[in-house]
Amino acid sequence: MSEVHASEDRPLPPDRHERRAVELARLRKSLAAQERVAVAGDWHNDRTWIMNVFSRISTAAPDVRVILQLGDLEIGTDKYAKAFLNFIDERCRGHNIDYVLVTPGNHDDRDRLDAKQEWRRGEPTPLSEHVLALPPGYRFGLGGRSVLSFGTGASVQDDLVKGVNWWPQEVPAPGLFDAAAALGHVDILLTHEAVLGGPASVAAIINGRASKRWRPERLAASARSRELISGLCEAVDPAIVFHGHMHVRGQTEPGAPRRIYSLADNRSPGNAGILTMATLDFQWI
Repeated sequence: MSEVHASEDRPLPPDRHERRAVELARLRKSLAAQERVAVAGDWHNDRTWIMNVFSRISTAAPDVRVILQLGDLEIGTDKYAKAFLNFIDERCRGHNIDYVLVTPGNHDDRDRLDAKQEWRRGEPTPLSEHVLALPPGYRFGLGGRSVLSFGTGASVQDDLVKGVNWWPQEVPAPGLFDAAAALGHVDILLTHEAVLGGPASVAAIINGRASKRWRPERLAASARSRELISGLCEAVDPAIVFHGHMHVRGQTEPGAPRRIYSLADNRSPGNAGILTMATLDFQWI
């Protein structure tokens, strides 16, 4: 797997460096062997919903060992963050899930992520035993397919409190988008932010009357975020794109230039599905 970020951290101690190399090798080997994975949209720290999703994944695809979660898990947003991650670990152990790989969204604590050495090195960042956050621009192999994870998404609501439910770095610097684009084509793009040219259900939100209730500066930030991720999407030309953020289920119509799936939020139909790696067929569950 390749990384976009360059680290300015001090080298790891030899024993920790060796353990980290083993962890990454185990992750790479596991991901390379996956024939099917689950993809899930926003969970917003909703434990009841998470139990529901894990149960549905186990029923629909008992062979699945990896969940690709598209952000707004709400990493570290309250004093119960550790307990919440422990809860997800328990669900993983109970449903034979090895990894929950998170493509962070705008409601995931970027200060907490930035403080982690693995994140600054551009590596999958352990948050708990089974949950890892993927830094923007991270590429990996998955069942014979190439995948790019790029977590980005601009908040639009009015009740934004820095360091509580909003972080200025929710949209990475443009240079990171450029660096990710320069590495070329991938089969699958995972992001939190909506990609332009996507499902009609998403276009209706972006262009609809509801957007008029948000402040102009937040709408401008949202538009810029979509422009950046859409430019990256064009550059890497994936066969299939998955995003959350818009809280609606949707998919592009047959014949569209690209297959784009919008996954709904917690408590909504269309929050999860199963992706078959050989065919890139996606089935809602």
